[in-house]
Amino acid sequence: MGRGRRRLNKLSGLCLETESRLLVSDQNDLTLDDIRAAVERKYAALPVKLGDGTKVMLLNPLRLDKAKRAHLEQTQRAMNDQGADQVDCLKDIIRTVAERRSAADKLLREIGDDTAMLAELFSAYGERCRPGEASA
Repeated sequence: MGRGRRRLNKLSGLCLETESRLLVSDQNDLTLDDIRAAVERKYAALPVKLGDGTKVMLLNPLRLDKAKRAHLEQTQRAMNDQGADQVDCLKDIIRTVAERRSAADKLLREIGDDTAMLAELFSAYGERCRPGEASA
C-alpha cells in the first residue's frame, strides 16, 4: 500500500488537511485508475434520498469546479455578515454543491423553511466533507 501526504489549502472552511492512502496496482506502479478510486472513496458525495426515492448528490467542495468553489466561499462569507438570512445562505450552499440544480431545488422544496432540517442536512454534509486526522 502506497502512502502519500498532501496538504490542502483551506477550502470553504470544510476541508483543511488530508492524508492520502492509495492502493497501488501491479508492480508498485500508481495508475490514474488508482487515484480515481482513492478520490471516489475519500471525497464521496453525500447522497440524500427524497420521499419519492430520488437521490440528491451533494458533492464535496474539492470535487466542484472553480466557479462553484468561488461561489461557495462567497456565500460562506455572506453567512458571517450581520443581517444575512441564514436560511437563504444554507439553501444557496445546497444548490451550489448539488450535482444537479433541479435535484437540489426538489430537496429544498421538501425541506421548506425548516431551519432545523437545513441545519441537520448541513451538519451531515460537513461531517462527510471533513477529512480524517492526519497522522505524523
